[in-house]
Amino acid sequence: MSLRPHPDKDVREMTCVNTLGSYHCNCSEGFQIHADAHKCIDKDECKELNGGCQQTCVNTLGSYYCECREGFHIHADARTCVGKNECECHLKNPCKEKNGGCSQICSNVNGQAQCSCKPGYYMETDFSGCEGTEDVDYGDVMEELGLKNEMFCIKRNFT
Repeated sequence: MSLRPHPDKDVREMTCVNTLGSYHCNCSEGFQIHADAHKCIDKDECKELNGGCQQTCVNTLGSYYCECREGFHIHADARTCVGKNECECHLKNPCKEKNGGCSQICSNVNGQAQCSCKPGYYMETDFSGCEGTEDVDYGDVMEELGLKNEMFCIKRNFT
């Protein structure tokens, strides 16, 4: 006996086999024997462990499938959801526009502008500007201190 469509679209007739002094009945995959033991009904695979789906399980007649929320796509295993790779969106290089806000060197680090300074300069506290060590006229400073023509050594901490 084969499965035939039942007037109720969610019900299938079962296949029964005679055995010695008895019989047993089965339903096709995706269906289960109804409590009345006379018909097969859709099995909601999503009720048990979310159908094995990582995010959303969608029950269909005799089957099911997995879906992912926005920002994810279904993996090849049809159950796991993987975050969409932002690089697939072809992120713009932030350094191309106004040098990324950097006064000297701009590097694109994972889609973010990272500023740095040329040799002889150090990063200002705003992390975008650079100040040169040669900007200070130490001769004028020494003259103001009354130390003109004196030898001096200036140590600068670049942390």
